[in-house]
Amino acid sequence: MLVSKNDPRPRVKAELIVPSETIAFLESGEESMQAARDCLKWVREQQKAELTVRNAPVVLELNKVRLLAPVLKPSKIICVAHNFHDFLEELGMKPHAEPRIFAKFANAVASYEDPIPRPAMTQALGYEAELAFVIGKAC
Repeated sequence: MLVSKNDPRPRVKAELIVPSETIAFLESGEESMQAARDCLKWVREQQKAELTVRNAPVVLELNKVRLLAPVLKPSKIICVAHNFHDFLEELGMKPHAEPRIFAKFANAVASYEDPIPRPAMTQALGYEAELAFVIGKAC
């Protein structure tokens, strides 16, 4: 859909159709994606104007927002252990023939720059990079 500069529909669609939570966004499928595209197109066309919706700015500077985790309340978190072979080698371990699967609770999800709590019983706190996949369609 082509959007004219004064067309309010993308803004209205963004408010009504584009859910702010990732799971709801994915569940809405192509309708949410198209509404998001329309909204972004409208914002790009309006960039020189001071954009507000209900007296609130549409675009904010990064230092004025808090980035949240992409999925705040996942229904499940399934993890694979010992899948980084270089690290296993550093520890003197051999890769397992079968993947080691474990789960985490949803409260393990942290947003960007959130503090990571260290339970009092913890004697050593390690860190590592994680890669997550959000599956939004039945598979």
